[in-house]
Amino acid sequence: MAGRLLCRARWQRGHRAHRVLGDLNVLEPGPATGNQPPMPDAVQPAELRLGARVLLLDPRDRVLLIHARDPDDLAHHWWELPGGGIDPDEPAHEAARRELAEETGIILDQLGPCLWVRETRFRYRGRHHHRREAAYLGYTRQTAPRLRLKHTASEKQGMLGYQWWTEPGLARCPDELLPPSLPQLLAGLLYGRWHGTLELDR
Repeated sequence: MAGRLLCRARWQRGHRAHRVLGDLNVLEPGPATGNQPPMPDAVQPAELRLGARVLLLDPRDRVLLIHARDPDDLAHHWWELPGGGIDPDEPAHEAARRELAEETGIILDQLGPCLWVRETRFRYRGRHHHRREAAYLGYTRQTAPRLRLKHTASEKQGMLGYQWWTEPGLARCPDELLPPSLPQLLAGLLYGRWHGTLELDR
């Protein structure tokens, strides 16, 4: 119970905190070191794309995860937080709310603080990708969709569904989780071991 009350308190404080974090560029990468020569076209790195996600909790402290797969590699599937890309000039926290509504039909009026910023490089549909995403805390009492889902054609091919996970259930999940440390991150949040925005590289 203490962990739950602490989590609620942090979420309520996040109503104020997200206004500050939303105005700051939490996704701004650190300064580059040294002058790197241009790479040949054949090995040019993937262009950095910014994104935002929501770690959404319900009254039972369950977290909502999307079950996704690579349409070109059906054996590769994973669970991740709802979210997606940020539109030009769109604040990260607003993008997180929009993507949550589009993917799950759940509407949030406000978000809590930015829990972490995660930068990764991965391969999807035969292409290399480079993402830097902010994950925000959210809380809802209504777990049923309130909007008609607006999945793009690509999302329909890659989405298998969604599920509410308990903290013990997530810790036992045999599938790939994104980020891989999600069970530990959720436990830390629920039991008072979260102390500010983290920087993740996996």
